[in-house]
Amino acid sequence: MKVAFLQCIGGAAGDMIISALVDAGLPKTILHDELSKLKIKGFELEFKEDSRGGVTGTHLNVKLNNKWQSIEHWSQFTAILDASELTQSVKEKSKLIFKRLEDAESHAHKKLPDEIKLHELGSFDTLVDVVASVVGFEAMGVKQIYSSALPSNSGIVKSGHGNLPIPAPATMNLMVESSAITSPPISENDIGLEMVTPTGAAIITSLAEFRQPTMKMEHIGYGLGTKNPQDYPNVLGLWIGEEIAARSMEDVLLLETNIDNMSPELFGYVQNRLLNVGAYDVWFTPIQMKKNRPAVVLSVLVSFSLEYKAVDIIMRETSTLGVRVQLLNRHKADRKIFDFDTMFGPIKVKAKIWDGKIIGVSPEYEDCKQAAIDHSIPLQRILDQVKFEAENKFIE
Repeated sequence: MKVAFLQCIGGAAGDMIISALVDAGLPKTILHDELSKLKIKGFELEFKEDSRGGVTGTHLNVKLNNKWQSIEHWSQFTAILDASELTQSVKEKSKLIFKRLEDAESHAHKKLPDEIKLHELGSFDTLVDVVASVVGFEAMGVKQIYSSALPSNSGIVKSGHGNLPIPAPATMNLMVESSAITSPPISENDIGLEMVTPTGAAIITSLAEFRQPTMKMEHIGYGLGTKNPQDYPNVLGLWIGEEIAARSMEDVLLLETNIDNMSPELFGYVQNRLLNVGAYDVWFTPIQMKKNRPAVVLSVLVSFSLEYKAVDIIMRETSTLGVRVQLLNRHKADRKIFDFDTMFGPIKVKAKIWDGKIIGVSPEYEDCKQAAIDHSIPLQRILDQVKFEAENKFIE
């Protein structure tokens, strides 16, 4: 599946998203042709190659003539989209973004949508930012969009509503409603620079998921912001490529203790108790301790949530005085249980899945044991035959 990742290096705004798409290879003619379907004249998209800091990319400037009249009500955006010849997909996604903007502004000003003067958001730039972004991702064949954390700085910005804090209240509402991830300021000199605009936040929080995918890179582009600060490149990076199924890795805890003064018959009981409460694995290793005394290492692999319950069992059921704890990372294959019809009847089979493919199968022991009893056939033959049949069916 083709995906896109937005790397919010120096911020995020609608024009930066469009510029990044063009810089990544989106033909400008597609944008012009699709925006002409809005049936609105009096504008021109001017793209310019430039640099911010040491990064070269593309900057968009929307040039308007004097015929353009500002939009005063949110419903006008919907009316323009409904009257257009854009695809239904582009219309619906664009409406979603405008609705989220409308709700965020209404909540920020504690007013009904029709009571709010749009000011900057009523410009043609807003319409272009939203529609062109949606058109651009679809034209590039992107099925899923991901984003890095949105940078959050501080200060004051002037607006038609008066002086507003940075991030603007509407931007903050968009972040809260989508549970967006934010990152701290890049430098102490970020004060007063609006790194994420309400429109940029609305587009990203409406269309993107906040995580970085594992992907095979195909295109990369940089959208440039208008300002050129000294401390960081005011750019938005865009990566486009094929998503690769990520291999599963998880953090686990290894609990261990040395035991040299406990009856061997108790170890099986301790093992069963630990497995019954959810330990991933429990095993014993023979060792030699001081005074040449034979002993056993009790090892228990558990999740973080099970640490204290497992330690409590070890402390109460064994003679140890302490438990060592290590943090481990483990790669874990996915698994799935199938009800498999065999020549001996239905038997459950566990499939091992790696990189999205089944690479191994294992018959369920208890089912095979029952089949061996029912058919008076050696258990090993049942296990071998079911494994053979399952491999032929499930493994390419």
